[in-house]
Amino acid sequence: MTTDFTIVIPAFNKVDLLKRALESTVQQTGVSFDIVVADDSTTNDVEQFIGQWKSDIPITYLHNRPTMGAVPNWNNALKAATGRYIILMHHDEAMQDPHHLLTIAGHMNQGADIVISAVTVYAGGKERRRLFPSSLTNFFIHHPTLLFLANPIGPCACVAFRKEHVQPFDDRLQWLVDVEWYYRMLRGRKAVFDKSLHIVSIHGHDGQITGNIDTTKVFVADKKILFQTYSQVPLVRFMLALQHTCIVWPKSIIKKIRGKKI
Repeated sequence: MTTDFTIVIPAFNKVDLLKRALESTVQQTGVSFDIVVADDSTTNDVEQFIGQWKSDIPITYLHNRPTMGAVPNWNNALKAATGRYIILMHHDEAMQDPHHLLTIAGHMNQGADIVISAVTVYAGGKERRRLFPSSLTNFFIHHPTLLFLANPIGPCACVAFRKEHVQPFDDRLQWLVDVEWYYRMLRGRKAVFDKSLHIVSIHGHDGQITGNIDTTKVFVADKKILFQTYSQVPLVRFMLALQHTCIVWPKSIIKKIRGKKI
């Protein structure tokens, strides 16, 4: 029997974070769901943990040998999702409320194709102030080309979608891989932003992908790819150029002045 939701959790070495993500999932009430854990770890720690995990919730465990890399792992995991609705939730994210999935199902039953949750970010144990008000997030969601200027959605776990709308991530991209995916997923679809729903995202740990890359360099590389991909969409190219000029480039200059690595 098809479940209501499949929660896809890409994992990479961090068992403590994965445990938190799983606990936030198994506490969900009012809907049926299963879990896919896609393990791209360099150790067997996650595999041993899943083998000892006690839960009545079905878990499909995938362990890549050899490792695939982050984005190919996400895509491989999405292929294993069978629920009517899907959420890709990284191991450093968690659902805050036990009625999270039930609330999303309610929006889906009212005709939504995609439901966007808000995000609460913690870094160093402290909550980080959100830069985007809810009204602006809602506006960007309904005008997804603007996402190439800035990303007010946050992590992929904030995006729940119908299985029939699933699309792969572009594995050529690094910094803009989620934004470009949001753009394709949202175009022409009925999206609902529910600011009462929250995904908790932990930043600053040593396994965080975005903490280990040269953001300016990878943005420029991604921009070049996207200029080719969307050569016939001038507004996408304009938003990327605007972000480069008004956001990325000034940040890189400030970091240089402060003597930090770019």
